[in-house]
Amino acid sequence: MLNAKLAGGLSWATVHHLQCVLGKIMGTAVEWGYIEVNPVRVTRLPRQGRQKAKSVLTPPQVRLFPLISAAAANLAEFSPRKTPATA
Repeated sequence: MLNAKLAGGLSWATVHHLQCVLGKIMGTAVEWGYIEVNPVRVTRLPRQGRQKAKSVLTPPQVRLFPLISAAAANLAEFSPRKTPATA
């Protein structure tokens, strides 16, 4: 079931959380005498695998932020279209 969730597009962290929740539910069922063994305890998630590389802005890209913000403000000021916020 857990492998199917991973194959269905859920992230590894989400599937791990699902496993933890189901384990807690089944553990309570064992404590209350509904079942004898917690079946989740014998399940194993596949290895997490490599994470995608995160892109980091370079210093020149960071220096562009004020320029982009100013240009966007100028465009908004001279925009012929009226938005609900400016109307």
